[in-house]
Amino acid sequence: MPKVSMEGDGTLLPTRFPLEKLGQVSLWDLPGQGTSKIPSMTYLCNMGLKYFDAVCIVTDGRWSEGDDNLLAAIHYAGIRCFVVRSKVDLAVDAGVEDKGWGLAETLSHVHQHLQQQTGLRPS
Repeated sequence: MPKVSMEGDGTLLPTRFPLEKLGQVSLWDLPGQGTSKIPSMTYLCNMGLKYFDAVCIVTDGRWSEGDDNLLAAIHYAGIRCFVVRSKVDLAVDAGVEDKGWGLAETLSHVHQHLQQQTGLRPS
């Protein structure tokens, strides 16, 4: 079972989680990229992403140049990719408290911001 990292680098080694009820399907928890231990330049190759059927990038809203490069490399390699925004609850709280927005307006802003950062549109 995956564990939540409260601080530090989080996942340090690729970890496989087989979904036995789905046959040969597995989820992999990979380390984040862009640190001294896991550099962005070699991430795609070192993590073996070209062998994956799909990749899900999870972001808390801090999209970096390394994230841009990784997304571009994933697209170039022809790998299906999904981008998921985590910590939406914190963004909603901040929207309500800091901006006076309601839930729907805050979620709309979070969605638009992620689209601007990634250049992706909903499929």
